[in-house]
Amino acid sequence: MRAVIERLEDDYAVVLFRDKKIRMKIPTQLLPLGVYQGCSLKVLFKINYGGLEKKSTMNDLLNKLSGVYQDNTGNGAKVS
Repeated sequence: MRAVIERLEDDYAVVLFRDKKIRMKIPTQLLPLGVYQGCSLKVLFKINYGGLEKKSTMNDLLNKLSGVYQDNTGNGAKVS
């Protein structure tokens, strides 16, 4: 996806997406060094599946610690 820096203001940039139909304020610390007004950006969003696995693992550990067993259907039962 392409975006354009419309203007820089203090600690954020006003960025235009989708043929100037979407406007967002983005903190400059999240942008590459050297951006300037009129600068063209290539923007890419990706799903972090590894992060989802970590969350699932954390939930599994918490369930084990609390004595709750979660089977693969999502049903939980108290384990004594």
